[in-house]
Amino acid sequence: MKPILKRSGSVKPKAALTVLEKPRRTGALKSVPRPPLVVPKESGRPGSARPEPAPPLALLNAAREAAGNAYAPYSKFRVGAAVETSDGRIFVGANMENASYGLTMCAEVGALQAASSAGALDKVRRIAIVGGPMKPAAAYQPKPTAPCGRCRQLIAEAATHAGHEIEVWYADLDRKLVQRRTISELLPTRSMPAI
Repeated sequence: MKPILKRSGSVKPKAALTVLEKPRRTGALKSVPRPPLVVPKESGRPGSARPEPAPPLALLNAAREAAGNAYAPYSKFRVGAAVETSDGRIFVGANMENASYGLTMCAEVGALQAASSAGALDKVRRIAIVGGPMKPAAAYQPKPTAPCGRCRQLIAEAATHAGHEIEVWYADLDRKLVQRRTISELLPTRSMPAI
């Protein structure tokens, strides 16, 4: 994934993969070539005819402000998230660590929970996430902080509940490197309950 604000080159298809299939009668494996993965040109991506939308600076700034309130004594890595609804409301969250680690709450969870508590989960249109170390080492290279797998699943379920795609913007703490994806790009095969 390439940063939006630093465009370079075009997306190249990945090399062909090889799949190993097990024949039914023998225990031997045989190599079966898989066709090369074709990466479609999408709007807003390098090489696309349509330009990428401008980053939502107010939303990224709200996420950055929330990151300042993160409770991260163990990892020393602050994360803030801000959710924007279709009626313009913004809900924020910050990561909150716990000594057990398993009870740690991600910033995205806090922001989505705040929207849900206000009865606005079905109105969520986009989320911004920013993160980075509290005191970066001298050799630290900033990079956008994408949502973890658990948070991707929560965002995807919010999108399903709302009946529309959710934009996910993510950046480093200084918001110099910003990326944008839809939740279905970040989590193309998500777990959904059988209702």
